Amino acid sequence: MKLIIAVIHPMKLDTVRAALNGLPVCILSVSQVVGLGPESSYTETYRGREIRLQRAKLRVEIASNDRLVDQAVEAVLRATSAVGSARSDDTQVYVVEMNQCVRLRNGEREVALAT
Repeated sequence: MKLIIAVIHPMKLDTVRAALNGLPVCILSVSQVVGLGPESSYTETYRGREIRLQRAKLRVEIASNDRLVDQAVEAVLRATSAVGSARSDDTQVYVVEMNQCVRLRNGEREVALAT
Protein backbone atom coordinates (compact mmCIF):
# COMPACT_ATOMS: atom_id res chain seq x y z
CA MET A 1 0.00 0.00 0.00
CA LYS A 2 1.01 3.60 -0.54
CA LEU A 3 0.20 6.81 1.30
CA ILE A 4 -0.37 9.81 -0.97
CA ILE A 5 0.07 13.16 0.78
CA ALA A 6 -1.13 16.28 -1.05
CA VAL A 7 -0.80 19.83 0.27
CA ILE A 8 -3.53 21.88 -1.39
CA HIS A 9 -5.38 25.20 -1.10
CA PRO A 10 -8.51 24.98 1.08
CA MET A 11 -10.80 26.07 -1.76
CA LYS A 12 -9.72 23.04 -3.84
CA LEU A 13 -10.83 20.40 -1.29
CA ASP A 14 -14.28 19.80 -2.79
CA THR A 15 -12.87 19.31 -6.30
CA VAL A 16 -10.20 16.91 -4.99
CA ARG A 17 -12.86 14.88 -3.14
CA ALA A 18 -15.03 14.78 -6.24
CA ALA A 19 -12.09 13.64 -8.39
CA LEU A 20 -11.21 10.86 -5.94
CA ASN A 21 -14.85 9.81 -5.53
CA GLY A 22 -14.72 7.64 -8.65
CA LEU A 23 -11.63 5.76 -7.46
CA PRO A 24 -11.76 3.00 -4.84
CA VAL A 25 -9.29 4.68 -2.46
CA CYS A 26 -9.24 3.15 0.99
CA ILE A 27 -8.87 6.04 3.41
CA LEU A 28 -9.01 9.83 3.04
CA SER A 29 -8.18 12.24 5.85
CA VAL A 30 -7.76 16.02 5.85
CA SER A 31 -5.91 18.32 8.25
CA GLN A 32 -5.01 22.01 8.25
CA VAL A 33 -1.28 22.85 7.97
CA VAL A 34 0.90 25.94 7.86
CA GLY A 35 4.20 25.93 5.96
CA LEU A 36 7.40 27.92 6.04
CA GLY A 37 7.91 28.48 2.29
CA PRO A 38 8.33 31.82 0.51
CA GLU A 39 4.58 32.46 0.42
CA SER A 40 3.72 30.98 3.80
CA SER A 41 2.76 34.28 5.42
CA TYR A 42 1.49 37.74 4.54
CA THR A 43 1.21 41.10 6.31
CA GLU A 44 -2.00 43.00 7.06
CA THR A 45 -2.69 46.18 8.97
CA TYR A 46 -4.99 45.86 11.97
CA ARG A 47 -5.80 48.94 14.08
CA GLY A 48 -2.75 50.74 12.78
CA ARG A 49 -0.32 47.89 13.46
CA GLU A 50 1.14 45.51 10.95
CA ILE A 51 0.60 41.87 11.80
CA ARG A 52 1.97 38.80 10.08
CA LEU A 53 -0.57 36.08 9.28
CA GLN A 54 0.14 32.49 8.27
CA ARG A 55 -1.32 31.22 5.00
CA ALA A 56 -3.15 27.96 5.81
CA LYS A 57 -3.31 25.00 3.46
CA LEU A 58 -4.83 21.54 3.72
CA ARG A 59 -2.96 18.26 3.93
CA VAL A 60 -4.94 15.46 2.29
CA GLU A 61 -3.76 11.92 3.06
CA ILE A 62 -4.97 9.13 0.83
CA ALA A 63 -4.29 5.44 1.48
CA SER A 64 -4.34 3.46 -1.73
CA ASN A 65 -3.23 0.12 -3.04
CA ASP A 66 -0.22 0.07 -5.38
CA ARG A 67 -2.12 -0.29 -8.64
CA LEU A 68 -4.25 2.86 -8.07
CA VAL A 69 -1.47 5.25 -7.00
CA ASP A 70 -0.86 6.81 -10.42
CA GLN A 71 -4.59 7.30 -11.02
CA ALA A 72 -5.07 8.95 -7.61
CA VAL A 73 -2.09 11.29 -8.07
CA GLU A 74 -3.33 12.30 -11.54
CA ALA A 75 -6.83 12.91 -10.13
CA VAL A 76 -5.43 15.23 -7.43
CA LEU A 77 -3.27 17.12 -9.93
CA ARG A 78 -6.15 17.54 -12.37
CA ALA A 79 -8.51 18.67 -9.61
CA THR A 80 -6.10 21.33 -8.35
CA SER A 81 -5.13 22.47 -11.86
CA ALA A 82 -1.47 22.08 -10.94
CA VAL A 83 -0.57 20.35 -14.20
CA GLY A 84 1.52 22.64 -16.40
CA SER A 85 1.43 25.55 -13.94
CA ALA A 86 4.61 27.28 -12.79
CA ARG A 87 3.29 29.13 -9.74
CA SER A 88 5.38 28.90 -6.57
CA ASP A 89 2.35 27.94 -4.44
CA ASP A 90 1.40 24.89 -6.50
CA THR A 91 0.06 21.70 -5.01
CA GLN A 92 2.67 19.35 -3.60
CA VAL A 93 2.13 15.60 -3.80
CA TYR A 94 4.23 13.00 -1.99
CA VAL A 95 3.92 9.23 -2.30
CA VAL A 96 5.31 7.12 0.55
CA GLU A 97 5.33 3.41 1.26
CA MET A 98 2.90 2.20 3.95
CA ASN A 99 4.13 -0.83 5.83
CA GLN A 100 0.87 -1.60 7.55
CA CYS A 101 -2.64 -0.25 7.97
CA VAL A 102 -4.93 -1.42 10.80
CA ARG A 103 -8.47 -0.21 11.46
CA LEU A 104 -8.74 0.25 15.23
CA ARG A 105 -12.49 -0.31 15.36
CA ASN A 106 -12.37 -3.95 14.29
CA GLY A 107 -8.71 -4.89 13.81
CA GLU A 108 -9.02 -5.13 10.02
CA ARG A 109 -5.58 -5.33 8.38
CA GLU A 110 -4.29 -3.73 5.18
CA VAL A 111 -5.11 -6.70 2.96
CA ALA A 112 -8.84 -6.27 3.61
CA LEU A 113 -8.65 -2.47 3.41
CA ALA A 114 -6.84 -2.46 0.06
CA THR A 115 -9.55 -4.25 -1.88
